[in-house]
Amino acid sequence: MILADKIINLRKKSGMSQEELAGKLNVSRQSISKWESAQSIPDLDKIIQLSIIFGVSTDFLLKDEIEMEDAYVEIDVDQENDNKRVTIEMANDFINKRYKNAFRIAWGVLLCILSPVTLILLSGLCEYYHILSEEIASVIGLTTLFILVAIAVGLFIISGNNTREYEFITTKAFETEYGVSGMVRQRKKEFQNTYNNFNLIGIIFCVLSVVPLLICAFLKEEIYAIYGVVSLFVIAGGGTFLIVYGGCKMGAFVALLQEGDYQKEKKTQNPLLSAISTAYWMVTTIIYLIWSFATSSWGITWIVWVIAGILYGAIFPILNIALKDKK
Repeated sequence: MILADKIINLRKKSGMSQEELAGKLNVSRQSISKWESAQSIPDLDKIIQLSIIFGVSTDFLLKDEIEMEDAYVEIDVDQENDNKRVTIEMANDFINKRYKNAFRIAWGVLLCILSPVTLILLSGLCEYYHILSEEIASVIGLTTLFILVAIAVGLFIISGNNTREYEFITTKAFETEYGVSGMVRQRKKEFQNTYNNFNLIGIIFCVLSVVPLLICAFLKEEIYAIYGVVSLFVIAGGGTFLIVYGGCKMGAFVALLQEGDYQKEKKTQNPLLSAISTAYWMVTTIIYLIWSFATSSWGITWIVWVIAGILYGAIFPILNIALKDKK
């Protein structure tokens, strides 16, 4: 039996129309019609997909001497879901959506960094120049803080919803159709210099952000220390914006190529580690807010994030290894 007849028989036994089969394979109905009339044959990757969809071996599809009674092989019921395939159209759409998300996420991070600036600045001005009462300054500062954080959270949620259909790219192993990896590598290569420049400028900004604070520390008026802290937040925020913006764009290519943190083996990370990581940063946020509100020392309490970041980098790789050893 030739391949064309096998496709017809398998499709009809599965109760699928040509349109339904075409949808599963991401091809046109005309392509299915040509295969079934022996006017053309599927590419190798489509042969593999057909074998998964119909639960038969590729040998059966490719070898005319194997008949229907020897067709079926035992296939894991989750195999089709575990072998998702990314077409070149899907890859381009994913990259374009991640590009849009990069801008939103970078702004969200920047707004989070800048959220306490108004509170810090007004508290200082209130203490030294008495332009407002402390209560009014606190209300305005805290209101601004929560508004900026709320906008940032909204941007993060919009970004997540924008690429929800491609969540499997970052969480599960997948295969790519012919030409996808080559296209992604080419676009990654074209963006590499821009990415390096964003990182370089961003890091320089972050390093130099402490300079105004150091300069203000030598001035007699203590109010200048407030200006130094505000400058630190603004300059470091600008640098972080560039780093996050470039990183989110580059992350699209890395995810599609399944490199770095998106390697297939890393996508099977122990869920307990993810839960611990989430709880860790939630506790850090709570400590930061409690300390800040209790002491009103917003110019000092930001050090919580530096310490938390260092501890996270030191502890979690060890914890990850320990959890893997228990599997």
